[in-house]
Amino acid sequence: MNTRVNLFLYGTLKRKHYNYTRFGLHDPLNGKYVCDATAFDIGMSAEGGLPRAFRNKGTKVVGEVYEVNSLPLLATLIRMEYGADYEVMDTEVVTNDGPVTCLMFVTRRHLAGAAKDDKLIEDF
Repeated sequence: MNTRVNLFLYGTLKRKHYNYTRFGLHDPLNGKYVCDATAFDIGMSAEGGLPRAFRNKGTKVVGEVYEVNSLPLLATLIRMEYGADYEVMDTEVVTNDGPVTCLMFVTRRHLAGAAKDDKLIEDF
């Protein structure tokens, strides 16, 4: 089965972060980095020391688009994120070449008073 899914990744799954290598995102057999992108109406919190994206009008998250072609890798990422209280949502992100539709992991919890600080977004 040939699966190709665009994922919008931020935080510890981006290049140069520990989960990027841990989960094999660097392996060309699993997929490839496509480009940097921005998701709008998504906020970011560093609750618990980890980046948590959530739906939030007027804010944005900078991340990376990956084309994943490994069903086992996709299943592993979904299990990991679901276990951390995330869900998968479709989102349209903006790249230098225009909009791209991706899957994205967002927290299921309501983050009252979550930070809208651009520095937090850049840190992850």
